Amino acid sequence: LPQGASAESLMEMPSPQSVLEKVSKSTLLEELQKIDVSVEDKYIGLENIDDGVIHVRLALLGKGTDAIFFSFDVSQKISLVTNLKVNTVSGEVPVNDEFALRDLPIKVQQIFKQAMFEKQKEDEMKKMLREGNPAK
Repeated sequence: LPQGASAESLMEMPSPQSVLEKVSKSTLLEELQKIDVSVEDKYIGLENIDDGVIHVRLALLGKGTDAIFFSFDVSQKISLVTNLKVNTVSGEVPVNDEFALRDLPIKVQQIFKQAMFEKQKEDEMKKMLREGNPAK
């Protein structure tokens, strides 16, 4: 044992990894709050932080019935978003793109609105087919 150290005092020191995880998590939550994205602590995955990736398994944009649910990965430096998946009326929509964290709300809204538009078109086509009216 190092001079003046007990087994207990050595065990109580947080590992550098846990400090990195805490800082990364709090920084991410702070940055998401700035862009009005809500995430609960339990939905942030730090198992790949050594590879520079933080997983956000469930995030929320908006409130109440207008809320949009999605998930994504973000770089450890909290700047680059990858692996975005937006839950829409048509199911989960994966996005194969990398973009800045500040653009996340816009991307999520675009994908959600596009899926709603496509679902409306699909429903209108089904309705016309059921009514026997050929599409013009």
